[in-house]
Amino acid sequence: ESILVEISDAPAGFPSTTKALINEGRPGGLSGLLNDTAASVRREAANAIGDLLSGVPREMRPSERPTSGEIDAGRSVLESRLKIEKEPSVAAMILATLGRLKYTDDGTRDAVEASLVEHATEPTSRIQGAAEGLEALIRGNPKRLVSGRTREAMRMWASALRYNLRTRIVSLMALQQARDDDVETLVRASNDSESQVRRLVALRLDAARDEFRQIIDLLSTDTDFTVRYEMANVFARHAARTRECADLIRSFDDQEPTVVLRAIDLLPPACGDNADAVTQLARWAEE
Repeated sequence: ESILVEISDAPAGFPSTTKALINEGRPGGLSGLLNDTAASVRREAANAIGDLLSGVPREMRPSERPTSGEIDAGRSVLESRLKIEKEPSVAAMILATLGRLKYTDDGTRDAVEASLVEHATEPTSRIQGAAEGLEALIRGNPKRLVSGRTREAMRMWASALRYNLRTRIVSLMALQQARDDDVETLVRASNDSESQVRRLVALRLDAARDEFRQIIDLLSTDTDFTVRYEMANVFARHAARTRECADLIRSFDDQEPTVVLRAIDLLPPACGDNADAVTQLARWAEE
């Protein structure tokens, strides 16, 4: 594992180790480590391949970015191991890594997307890996059309408590990147037991849309103040467009000072002459 850490942390080693990746028979190459007997080594090898073929240091050096051939070779090595991998944590890392490689054409991205959904099987850790891979793939290519099958899978993962928290979160993030605002999914997710999920739902809401009213009414009185904090943003955007300021001004009465201060900060010029807002602000100024 120390070898992999050294490879991952040393930008100067990228060109030679990328060649080692392609040369599958070379001892010590990442592809060899991907077939190591220790699951921990295989897992870190998969992650290191992702670092080599999609990492930030390469993005900062255009001349050193991997070629399409190197990316295809990396994908091939990962998919070959995935077919025989029995350890769920390693399979999860491979799935997540496949999603973050910098593919050069939409045809390949479509194929990888379909493969990630196909391999998203129990146990839950594998599904989490697939969800992370899809989120990275969609985020890296936001204009690409996401298939209906993939959307349906992510909607299910995002809104069912039988999937772990990380899976629900990254699935909601992926749906946001895909501009998917399926109301049924958001309704279910708005009742999630974890505030982090409910907060992500709040980010998706538009107070002008009647179909969101049920969710807005629920989350505007959420027990977690971080959710109510995000709802202040929803109300402020609506007030700026419509001059309908009542929902935002109600946030002035929140029991959490952080939410109140956020509502004040967000008060748009369109609400500057609102009598309720002026009265409350004047009272605070006099205290």
